[in-house]
Amino acid sequence: MDNEARTALEVLLEGAGDDNRRTDAVRVLRNACAGAKSVQEEILLSAGVVSKLCREIEKKCEGLKRGEDLVYVRCRLQLLHNAYVNQETMLARDKGLLMGVSRTVLSAVKEDAKARDFACSVLLLMVRALGNVDESEDFAAFLEENRLPQFLLREAPSSDFALLALTALLKNNPGMLFRSWPDLSSDEGASLASLLKEYQATSGFTLELALGTLERFKRLADGILVAVAGKSKEEPDPTELVRLLDIICELTSYTEGEGGEEEEVAHRLRGDGSLLVDTVHLLKMMNDVAKGGGDNSSVYSPVTKVAEIVEKGAEVEASPAFGMKCALVRLVGNLCWSHRGNQDAAREMEAIPLLLECSRIDAKNPFMTQWAVFAVRNLCEGNEESKAVLAGVDPKGEQVNSLQEEFGHKISIAKK
Repeated sequence: MDNEARTALEVLLEGAGDDNRRTDAVRVLRNACAGAKSVQEEILLSAGVVSKLCREIEKKCEGLKRGEDLVYVRCRLQLLHNAYVNQETMLARDKGLLMGVSRTVLSAVKEDAKARDFACSVLLLMVRALGNVDESEDFAAFLEENRLPQFLLREAPSSDFALLALTALLKNNPGMLFRSWPDLSSDEGASLASLLKEYQATSGFTLELALGTLERFKRLADGILVAVAGKSKEEPDPTELVRLLDIICELTSYTEGEGGEEEEVAHRLRGDGSLLVDTVHLLKMMNDVAKGGGDNSSVYSPVTKVAEIVEKGAEVEASPAFGMKCALVRLVGNLCWSHRGNQDAAREMEAIPLLLECSRIDAKNPFMTQWAVFAVRNLCEGNEESKAVLAGVDPKGEQVNSLQEEFGHKISIAKK
């Protein structure tokens, strides 16, 4: 530690000078300990430094005002963050102090994005250092009692620290995030679904993550089905469900023989009969909405007319239900691939004619015909009973050559 930093440390410990002088000292220490392990350790091992910083922050938050008070709090949070980077032992030692100051700051700085961001940086360090937070019961209780998963989800779009903290929770303790799910707003749920989607694409999914995602999807599906069947005035926002649906489609796309946890996940999801039931029911619901006509005010209404497509343009892709029907059809195909039980169950739910009807042109669901062909093929592969149902479908519209050649039946995809 150089002379300037040592002098700054003395100013901080002695409480000398006014707020501005002490804040200048904090700035010097903040910069000095960034990436400097020896300086970090000297600060953290100096008796009373951390507790003094936390007390100063908490006291200032009692009558927090804008301007200099916020700078005062931000600088001290930055120092705490820089001092504890890669200092897991010290974090575990001081977690009680850090939990207390984090709770105070989050309550006091709701309108200051920078201070919230620095508070997120401290939370990130604790989540990383403490690993599986269930093993640290007081920290787990602190996170849940203060609704910090929800707070992090709200901050994630604008705070990298919040996003990294959530990613660490997904890796170390997904159960905590899943337990918070029922209390999330639709926006928070959609944010978590987006995080899960990105995490699945970059890091893969454990079985625990997959099953948690599956259960959430089922709850959302039930809510949508009940609301639409009851003709609720306010349709549930399907954004979160569509993002989870995309994840489940990816998770069920792994084939037998690939090995690894991905194959185990795919096997478990394909073996969940209620997932197939929910998927087919959602598909029927969307098909019924499409048949109902009306003013197309439902978020599930298709966009089929060329003039409407041209008029709405980008608005179509912005729909919260964009791609939902297509993904449901894809999921039926994935669940029925080489799975006789699901093939039979889907056939008994009259999924074959449903899939053929779902192939109508809809700008909200590009490549629908191709996915319908894929799903029907997987439903009929090696299944004579399903092929017989397929043979009895009244051919209307454009014929699908691939299915004709593969199963020797005259099959048509309805086209509106």
